[in-house]
Amino acid sequence: MERNDKDINIVSNRTSGENIMVVAKRKKGKETQEKILRVAAELFALRGYDAVTMRNIAAAVKIKESSIYNHFDSKQAIRAALFEQFSLKMNSSRILGGEFEGLLLLKDAEKILQHMIVRFGQSIDSTLDHIATIVFVERFRNKQAADLYYSLVIEEQVNYYTRVFQRLLDEGLLPAVNVDAKDMAKLYNNILVTLANEYAMASNGMVEPSVVIKKMIDSVHFFVKQYK
Repeated sequence: MERNDKDINIVSNRTSGENIMVVAKRKKGKETQEKILRVAAELFALRGYDAVTMRNIAAAVKIKESSIYNHFDSKQAIRAALFEQFSLKMNSSRILGGEFEGLLLLKDAEKILQHMIVRFGQSIDSTLDHIATIVFVERFRNKQAADLYYSLVIEEQVNYYTRVFQRLLDEGLLPAVNVDAKDMAKLYNNILVTLANEYAMASNGMVEPSVVIKKMIDSVHFFVKQYK
């Protein structure tokens, strides 16, 4: 049986309309999922992971408790998704390639390191602040958080700053000393980790953020001064 043009148009319009509805539904679902993660990050950071329930999160998002399970099957799944966000953000925040080569044109190690701190600060939003707080706290009782903390905040950061300091040494922006780039990176990262923990407290209102940021900038001056 042959279809006439009218039948074809009806089918085509119906298919087009259904596609639009599917796209809209997926978009709304994605927005809800992102809101769940934002809200959960804030609640976990402020109240503690163990003190927050799926019901608490659903209520804060303003959806039914049963609806939250359409997006995440458990509180652990939400935490895992937040940790994944933290990993992606940490990796994308590092200055690499052409951008780092451009920084070398400053010809000043202190200014380069200070710029890197400012650049990282600009990439942080409230959700990342909350996730960082969760990671810092949960690492003492959750293996996934501990592994993530050690990998991203310790190992990968030390490897990254080893490359940074090696370039600064190669470019003559730091004098050759009896300390290799990796040892410098370990010491520098230890300073940053200490201040990052303090900044996590600042994000919860326990310390003034501007005070911690000034400490970070001052620490660069102090660190570079030791090698001049």
